[in-house]
Amino acid sequence: MSGKRVLFVAEAVTLAHVGRMVSLAAGPRKVAHPPAPDRLELHVSPYFSGQETCRPADLVIHNGGSGSVNQCLLGGVPFIGVASNLDQFSTMYFAERAGLGKTIRADRVVASAVARLAGELLDDASLRQRAAAVRSRAQAFKPSDILMEELDKMGLGRS
Repeated sequence: MSGKRVLFVAEAVTLAHVGRMVSLAAGPRKVAHPPAPDRLELHVSPYFSGQETCRPADLVIHNGGSGSVNQCLLGGVPFIGVASNLDQFSTMYFAERAGLGKTIRADRVVASAVARLAGELLDDASLRQRAAAVRSRAQAFKPSDILMEELDKMGLGRS
């Protein structure tokens, strides 16, 4: 998402949730400023480590891509995906079916809709419980171990 659109999202969160801390990845140009410094603690950086940012978060707003969704799943945090292309919509479709996040179309994003949805997700205890349950399962999942097992079965492993 562009810095301008992301700032718009940060403004929407400000409307809904006084006193929230927001981390904003503004991309290579650090152009964002807190829309209301007295109401929002806004940390701006060109980029953030997704895993480090998700860990303390109550809610993440991202572009709906599979990498962002995966980071939220590993962090056990609900999310809003502001999707703009097919792979983002596809990823968010399954995330919504699993009850882990919600989608907003990037071409239809408005502050009031983001604020309303953020409020709903932040107030939904069952959503946080599902996210935490997925986190527990995801952290036990070791893709490298599964890959090595399959390579061993094919005689291509390190044995």
